[in-house]
Amino acid sequence: MATLKHEGIREELLKFHKENYSSNLMSLVVYNSAPVETLEQWVREDFNSIQNFERGEPPLPSPYAGMTAGVLYKVVPVRSSRSLSLYWTLPRLFDKYPSRAPDYLSHLIGHEGENSLLSLLKKKNLATELSAGTASAYMFNSFGLFVCSVDLTQEGLENYETVLEIIYAYVNMLKDHGIQEWVYEECRDLANYQYKFKDKSPPISTCVNLA
Repeated sequence: MATLKHEGIREELLKFHKENYSSNLMSLVVYNSAPVETLEQWVREDFNSIQNFERGEPPLPSPYAGMTAGVLYKVVPVRSSRSLSLYWTLPRLFDKYPSRAPDYLSHLIGHEGENSLLSLLKKKNLATELSAGTASAYMFNSFGLFVCSVDLTQEGLENYETVLEIIYAYVNMLKDHGIQEWVYEECRDLANYQYKFKDKSPPISTCVNLA
């Protein structure tokens, strides 16, 4: 409430609305079993009043801009938990959605099969689980975020620096080998299968993801 009582807040909100509330900055997804022609009529009736002022995308700087790379934060959890998370900022990916470039990295770094990063960490009794992927990579117009999270064993917690060395060694190996066509094809085929045999999701989730 203290924030809302701040002097001039209403004027600032109206100014923001005037500068950014434009139909060319919006996306709309409609989920219904009605014919497309009917849906279009409904949409035009309900949303046609929103004007297009041809506004440019408002700048959204990365929250990590200016931060020194390689910073380590140690957190003592309330419950029993041993984990290590690495965050890498990515360049703008908003208009590169069709290439699905981050999925290539997610597929390799997060792989759980033989000769994978996780299999090596397990072999050394340093970790039990590993996941890797983008966090809202396509939502923002100025930056993306790639996250690698590892569930550590007690030995892994005591030797987390070794875990970091192994992860960065694997990333450097991927950089040295460059993009492999067979990996891309594997990602493509898996994505096609996942789409073809996709489970039904709640309408609201489908609309949000597509928008």
